[in-house]
Amino acid sequence: METTLKNIAILIGEKENIKFVLSRERKPTLHKYIDFITKTGGFDIELSNDFWKDIELIRKIRNKFTHSLNDEMLNQLKGYDQHEDSYKKYLNYDFCIYNIGVICEVIKEIETKICNKYPESKIF
Repeated sequence: METTLKNIAILIGEKENIKFVLSRERKPTLHKYIDFITKTGGFDIELSNDFWKDIELIRKIRNKFTHSLNDEMLNQLKGYDQHEDSYKKYLNYDFCIYNIGVICEVIKEIETKICNKYPESKIF
C-alpha cells in the first residue's frame, strides 16, 4: 500500500507541478502520503477509524511476522519446536483476504478520484 500511495503522490505532484516531498511530521508514513494526496490533489478522502484500526493491526502482524519468521528459522536450525506466540495464529486466509480488500477499496477510491480529475493519467 505504501508503494502505491507513494506512486500516486508522485503522479499528483507531477500533475500539479509540485515536487513530492514526504512530510517530516511524526506520524505514520501512510498518513503522510494520504495527507499529500488530499492536500495537493484537492481530494476529499475520508478514512474511518475502523480503517486505521485495521491498518494498525496489519502493521503489527506484519512486524510480528517479520520478527517471528527470523526467530522460527533460528529455532528450526537449533532443533527447537515452533514457539506458541507465532504470527501463524494471527495470519490466516480470512485475515489476509479481509485486509487485502480493505487496502484495495482505499486504493480504488483514490485512483477513481484521480481518473476523474486527471483523465489523461489513464490509471485504469
